Amino acid sequence: MFEKYLPFGVTRGMLRAGAVMTGILFVISYIVDVGLAELGVSPAATLWNDAAIALIAAAVLIFYLFSSRTEQIFLRARERMNLTAELNHHLRRVFGEMRSAAEAEDREARLEMMDQAIERADRVLIDLVPTVSAERAPRLTSLEQR
Repeated sequence: MFEKYLPFGVTRGMLRAGAVMTGILFVISYIVDVGLAELGVSPAATLWNDAAIALIAAAVLIFYLFSSRTEQIFLRARERMNLTAELNHHLRRVFGEMRSAAEAEDREARLEMMDQAIERADRVLIDLVPTVSAERAPRLTSLEQR
């Protein structure tokens, strides 16, 4: 129920990390202020400063987590686009070979060409799907040249 009030892309885990960061920074800043109080600085003058430091740091942390999550979403989409481009390129070539096989007059030659095209399609699917990443561009060269 709480998630429906969160902005898009902000998760409960991000808020939890921000709350933990707020608490840690507040405690550290408070310990420093206790040390300053022993040196004669008024504790009332530093309490609001502690809270402001903790909240600013938590906001920066939440922004960092949100932007890194957005970047991961972008990279996954880019990876899917690269995979689609590679599969499209290689499978179009396979379908062209299948069309050529279908046009062959000799039945044995047609079956041999179809078997080779199906084998190439299998190789394309097995070789390409686990290797595509967002860091590099799609491989549009022939798989036999590798």
